Amino acid sequence: MTPGSYKVDFGLFKKLAPDHQPQVDLTSSIKDLKMGLDTIGFDDGDFRNSSLMRLKVLTHLIDRGLLNANLQWTHFEI
Repeated sequence: MTPGSYKVDFGLFKKLAPDHQPQVDLTSSIKDLKMGLDTIGFDDGDFRNSSLMRLKVLTHLIDRGLLNANLQWTHFEI
């Protein structure tokens, strides 16, 4: 699939949540994020392998049986 090969209609979301619409367009958000990362000197090309990434944390909790497939706590560990 090439970029721009489909369109999404957010009309229903706009109707249901008129007070919760994006204030900044996607292109501006990406540029601001890049500028912020450049400003702090972020250069960790391996950041997706961090044990603190949300998906890794959730997977770890599921593997340990602390969360179920619906991300609900099965029990608490002290």
